[in-house]
Amino acid sequence: MKNNKKGLKIKQKLNLLSILVTVTIIGIILSVFYYVDEFNSIRETSVKLEEMEIHLLELRKSEKDFIIQDFNNAKFYKTGLSENLKKHANTYQVILDSKDDILEDHILKELGVIKNMEKLYELFGTYDQVFEEYQQIKKERGFKNYGKIGELRKIAIAMEKTALLYYKDLKLEVYILSMLRSEKNYLMRNDLAYKDELDEIIEECTLYLQENYSIQNLQQNEILEHTEAYRLVFDELIVLDTELGYNETEGLQGEFKEISHKIEPILHEILEKVELDAQRKTRNIFGIILTIGLGTLLVIVLIVVFISRSINTSISEARQMVKRIAEGDFTIVIKSNSQDEIGELLNDFKLMVQKLKEVLLTVRNSAELIQNGSSEIKSASTQMNESSL
Repeated sequence: MKNNKKGLKIKQKLNLLSILVTVTIIGIILSVFYYVDEFNSIRETSVKLEEMEIHLLELRKSEKDFIIQDFNNAKFYKTGLSENLKKHANTYQVILDSKDDILEDHILKELGVIKNMEKLYELFGTYDQVFEEYQQIKKERGFKNYGKIGELRKIAIAMEKTALLYYKDLKLEVYILSMLRSEKNYLMRNDLAYKDELDEIIEECTLYLQENYSIQNLQQNEILEHTEAYRLVFDELIVLDTELGYNETEGLQGEFKEISHKIEPILHEILEKVELDAQRKTRNIFGIILTIGLGTLLVIVLIVVFISRSINTSISEARQMVKRIAEGDFTIVIKSNSQDEIGELLNDFKLMVQKLKEVLLTVRNSAELIQNGSSEIKSASTQMNESSL
């Protein structure tokens, strides 16, 4: 009888091995795809942050260009428009348009830096407000015939016209020219020392007018009004320049720098966290692939060893049994502990041996019968020969 016990065949074991290898490969591929998708997301986030860094530089550039190039741009003072202001507005709008996308970025959410990004957008908003205030004050300050500088020119022209009525009063003309020179030096050098110089000249001019009795009272009052108006407008100009800032560390210019210095470290910190997250996930994917690969390799080796040993053991047992049978030992008891194809072969071999035993037993019995028959015939023949004698 064949062994009907169920067990894994060699083919089934090999199929299981193939399935295990296939599943492992699929697992590795899926892991790689997942992390590739994560890496793409991280890269997209990095690009967004790098673009924001570029936009900050563009804002700073448009600010610098506005301060330097539009200083003497009559079109700006007349219309309030300039190419640099347009660039600034476009750049800031791009930053605003990216806000919703950035704040919903799942990589930034995972890193817990959304509040930092909200702070960044607040700083960008403050930067834009300061820039808006700067350009308004700049326009109010004026250039040539516009703003406070335009008012100074008008008052200076009025003083010069009034001075002509005083019959070539050279000293008065010197005072007026000295005031204009102080104004020009201040505008060129942005040095507050010229403000003090102008105040001294106006005081001396006022004292001179008050002591000069050769000038009619009406004309004297008109000149005094002009000089006082000139002083007030010049003081207002000083206030505006102080608000704007005489250098990058003062006034609104200093605020620009301060805000940008707040934005840069926050942005760099977030970029660094994104890069560290990318490095961490890179290590994770290599760790997972290595673990899966080594684990699978170990299992494959164990399965291969198990299959090889089971096959070798079964074949070795079968060879020994065949050898003994070949030597004529039909008393061997064939046992099979294997349930695979080798085990089935041994069971069939066992059946064959049993059949051979039965055949040999039949042949032996037949031989004994023939031998017995031959002995009986021989005995009968002897008896017949004896009786004939």
